[in-house]
Amino acid sequence: MSNQLALKESKNAQSNSELFLNFQEKQIDSTRLKLLLSKALTNNFIQSLCLQLNSNLLEDKGLQELVSYLNTLQKLEKLSLFLSGNKFSIEGVKKFLNLKLNENLKNLTLQFSNNMLGEEAVRVLGFSICKQSALKQLSLILDNCDLGNCGALSLCQQIKGLKKLNELYLNLNDNSITDIGVISSINEICKIKSLVQLELDICSHKIDSQNCKQYQYQIYYNVISNDCVKQVIKTIGTQLPALKVLNMDILYYTNQSCQLYKKQGYEGLEKDLVFSKQEILSLLDNTFSQVQAKQIKI
Repeated sequence: MSNQLALKESKNAQSNSELFLNFQEKQIDSTRLKLLLSKALTNNFIQSLCLQLNSNLLEDKGLQELVSYLNTLQKLEKLSLFLSGNKFSIEGVKKFLNLKLNENLKNLTLQFSNNMLGEEAVRVLGFSICKQSALKQLSLILDNCDLGNCGALSLCQQIKGLKKLNELYLNLNDNSITDIGVISSINEICKIKSLVQLELDICSHKIDSQNCKQYQYQIYYNVISNDCVKQVIKTIGTQLPALKVLNMDILYYTNQSCQLYKKQGYEGLEKDLVFSKQEILSLLDNTFSQVQAKQIKI
């Protein structure tokens, strides 16, 4: 597909202040990206930019080209980058450290799903995000990025430095995270006292005694106990009293499925302390009585 056709099919909506470009699955590499951005981003006064670049061939050099162009847009107030499935490594993520502080940037969305970043790369990513100190809204979509417990904690330790943040959405699904990673990460998030809206995708795979025999266990799934869920609820409830909106997917394993996991070689699981679902539901109601809107999947 020619660069001209990709631009035509992007269904971009551009005005003096807003630009949306859809380049998903267009076989775009770093060279083509540079050409496309030079044609599309001719207005340095853009205030809102959304780039859909999922499932391309950007690799590390593509990130370098992207950061170079973003640094020319110092009027940006809202930035959304969808970059899943582009084979980034830590060398590419380090290019984000070159992203300049933009004091106008209040809303940032980054999707890096399905890039095997690992612990060190996500620490670098967190550091580069934290440089944008004016942020009020942050969405990080990092499912299937090989973070592990240490990577998740490192990321949350970085973003807690965003003192003006009001809204946080964090997707950490499918990163081999267990109880200790969830609890330590939540402890760091709860240090952001300015939060009024919190959305967390921590665990979306429900394995219970009814379906565990037919459910193929995968090492990259997050696997947490219902005791962990109970601790998370208590921590958020006591540490974020200003919270008005809470949405969370945190599906826990049962004791039976925990034993199955251990037989399959996943020895890192915490011992499960079993609480009934009704106990947890009651805890939710009692803990978040001040929350105006909540949707929690357990």
